[in-house]
Amino acid sequence: MKELTLAKGLFGNLDSCRTEVRILERIDKYVEEVGVKAQEMKEARKAANAIEGEYERALAYHEIAESLYALRKPIDKLEEVVDNKLWPLPKYRELLFIS
Repeated sequence: MKELTLAKGLFGNLDSCRTEVRILERIDKYVEEVGVKAQEMKEARKAANAIEGEYERALAYHEIAESLYALRKPIDKLEEVVDNKLWPLPKYRELLFIS
């Protein structure tokens, strides 16, 4: 993993930055999961668009909408790990109180 190589280059050894490396590994895992799930949704959308019948297409899109919950899980985990100053979007808990 490139983060480990970078950490080793910066700190000389991994013993002095184990916590940071674990955080980077978690972030990497969640970002990868978001990418995979987003790609799956994109492919499902393409397949749904090819469906001729409106009712069948609606059912396919309903399944895509349900998959948003699976996509949200790693994003929620990222929100917990990434510092508020670095997170570019409003967090879910912040959206609840926007008036």
